[in-house]
Amino acid sequence: MDSFITSDLYLAGYLKAYGLAVIDYSRDTQDPRRVNFFFEETPRRKELHKAFYNGGLVEIRNFINAIKDLKSLTRNL
Repeated sequence: MDSFITSDLYLAGYLKAYGLAVIDYSRDTQDPRRVNFFFEETPRRKELHKAFYNGGLVEIRNFINAIKDLKSLTRNL
């Protein structure tokens, strides 16, 4: 299974808000202040990634909850 990796918290939150599951997460080996989030590589992920950088909209409550969930994950590392 291929995976997409990002350390951009807001991109990860956007993907999660649209229902993509975080399949793994870990500290970045180059910069321990960063966390890498892993998502399954799918055509939908690619579409959402493009939408994110082109002003895509998301339900704000879903986005806020996704960011909170991701931050919670990072505190456990």
